[in-house]
Amino acid sequence: MTKAMSKVVLKRGEIAFKQGEDGDHFYVVDKGSVACFERRDGSEHETLVHTYNPGGTFGDLSIMYNTPRAATCRATTESRLYALPRKVCPTVNEINFYQQFPANRHLK
Repeated sequence: MTKAMSKVVLKRGEIAFKQGEDGDHFYVVDKGSVACFERRDGSEHETLVHTYNPGGTFGDLSIMYNTPRAATCRATTESRLYALPRKVCPTVNEINFYQQFPANRHLK
């Protein structure tokens, strides 16, 4: 999987992705900090959901469940991320499909 990852460098304030966009990557924070904000009920006001620091991961829900991004995530400091593309991440539906076969029941 690490061979499929690409390095992403964000400047402070730069956006990794916006709420509502299609999810195309899962991210691992290597350096810096990324904060994720959610707009609820069409409000213009953003609410801080979580801040990710080195070792933190985000963007997985959109990949796993094949849904739009639930939040906007932006760098709060200069940050280095590693991005794993959707094409190498199984969705929950794919995992559930493969679990139906006895040899694959260990997949969870």
